[in-house]
Amino acid sequence: MESPVITNEYLSTLDIIVREARANGDFESSITDTERTTTISNIQKALRQFGHEVSTGQAEEVYRMYSYNKWSSWISGGCKSPEHAVLMLKEFCHDVRFGENHIGL
Repeated sequence: MESPVITNEYLSTLDIIVREARANGDFESSITDTERTTTISNIQKALRQFGHEVSTGQAEEVYRMYSYNKWSSWISGGCKSPEHAVLMLKEFCHDVRFGENHIGL
């Protein structure tokens, strides 16, 4: 597995993603599906590593935006660990920065 590191060049993009999630995910998640709740929890833990404390609704919104950016409503499989969530965030930041930005950030 690739090292779960987000470089400084991606941190500003991550800030934009989190700001958008806070604007649109201002709710507590009502998801009860185990895979989805695990994904949401792991995204919260991953974002916390980069100084972003987000609600469950905001973490859900981050994954929803990531999924939508990949032309899906919710990518099954989710983030099985905080390290996997960091890799997802890194990939999302890369997509937004380098042209696979289908969500208009």
